[in-house]
Amino acid sequence: MSKKRLAILLMLLCAVLPLWMLRTVMAAPQAVTRYVTPGGVDSGDCSSAAAPCTTIQYAHDQAVGGDIIQIAAGIYVENVVIGKDITLEGIDAATTIVDGNQTDRAIKIGYSPAVSVTIRGLTLRNGQGGLLTGSGPTLVENCVIRNNSGSGTGLNRDGGGVYGLGPLTVHETSIFSNTSLYGGGVYARTPLTVTRSAIYSNTAGEQGGGIHFGSIEDGRLVVQNSTISGNESATGGGGIYMPASGDVAELVSTAVIFNRSMSTTVGGIGIANNIDVTMTHSVIAHNSGLPGALQCAGTGYVSAGHNLASDGSCQLLAVGDLASSDPLLGPLQDNGGPTWTHALDASSPAVDAGNNATCLSVDQRGWARPFDGDGDDIAVCDIGPYEFGVSDTHYLYLPAVIR
Repeated sequence: MSKKRLAILLMLLCAVLPLWMLRTVMAAPQAVTRYVTPGGVDSGDCSSAAAPCTTIQYAHDQAVGGDIIQIAAGIYVENVVIGKDITLEGIDAATTIVDGNQTDRAIKIGYSPAVSVTIRGLTLRNGQGGLLTGSGPTLVENCVIRNNSGSGTGLNRDGGGVYGLGPLTVHETSIFSNTSLYGGGVYARTPLTVTRSAIYSNTAGEQGGGIHFGSIEDGRLVVQNSTISGNESATGGGGIYMPASGDVAELVSTAVIFNRSMSTTVGGIGIANNIDVTMTHSVIAHNSGLPGALQCAGTGYVSAGHNLASDGSCQLLAVGDLASSDPLLGPLQDNGGPTWTHALDASSPAVDAGNNATCLSVDQRGWARPFDGDGDDIAVCDIGPYEFGVSDTHYLYLPAVIR
């Protein structure tokens, strides 16, 4: 080929390629919002707020990957099955409810193909388990998952609140009053991250009243700025149970408290051999079981400093650790913020006992840290998910951390 022809071909290619790329970009589908309301009608494509559909499932079936399903306040008695990259967005979890009617999970996400799903602003209740995730990533945000009961065999047996088969993030969510055989609150088999959430009053017929985490391969559990309280298991790990060798966990500014194991001494956290649990700024206290019950059962606990435990079982040997101490906590209740907390008493040893260089910038409620809780004119972070003395005027909301 002559140099002249080659030059002409290159010029044509340079002229055509940008047009082809522009056409490709312009052809990319745009996300569509689909609308659902109790007074709607399941017809059309649900894409007009003036002509909404009436069931979440119908709107899902009309959607394409990347769409948003906006759900108005109301009670939706459904067992929703998701098989697309999609966002379910309720107006508010207090008023937008998916009721599973004890016939199946309130929401199930298909395992294959893997899809990316966000569930925001919904209550999932009264299902044979609340949520079952698929193999793709799932974000559960600003939700309430309550009063679900795992039963039978298979995937509905475990994870009364949530059964996680793929990477799962739970943010600003309350999971309570759920029951199942394993993992009354959450049963997860792949990476699980819990932030600024409350998991409480759940029951497991075997292990893991609050969280049962046992990955298929070496997995990671991260719990930050969260409360795991008042959960119960029959045979171990009233708060958290980790039976799979090779897994790791990280507890940051988290409280594992007032959990109970009915027939063992593993009241708080129970881990198998070859599991590492790293803790910082966390409270492990008042968990109970048979006589001699331990706050931390197992040997793989590593303190990164500034933790508090009500006995000596958590291997707290780092700077700022407080072993065999009473955190002096109030009841679990609404102390502001999106999820419930146990407030610290003014005389709690956890007040101003943290490290400003390593503590999180907000507490579970979203209140700014550090704060001068002991009145010495020096602002220091507290141990645990609650920053004592902070009022509403110090609220700091950071949605960009997750979204």
